Amino acid sequence: MLAARWAEVLPRLDRLRLLGPELEPGEVLVTLDDVLTRTPEKRRFWELCTTRIITAEDHRYISGRGRRSSNTFWCSSCSV
Repeated sequence: MLAARWAEVLPRLDRLRLLGPELEPGEVLVTLDDVLTRTPEKRRFWELCTTRIITAEDHRYISGRGRRSSNTFWCSSCSV
C-alpha cells in the first residue's frame, strides 16, 4: 500500500520544481529571507539572511549573518 501511495505522489513532486516565475531575458528576481535562531544565552538570537538572485539563465544564493549579508547583496546587485 505504501508503494502505491508513493507512486501517486512522486510524479506530482517532479512537477513542483517547475513552478515559479518565468523570467524574460534581462529580468532579475530577488528574494530575501531572514531567520532568527535562539542562542544558548537568554534573549539572544543569531540572524541568518539568505538572498536568491534569479535571472532567465541562472540563479545564485547569498547567505550570511546580520547586516553584513544585506550589504553583500546590495554590492552584488549593483554589479548585475
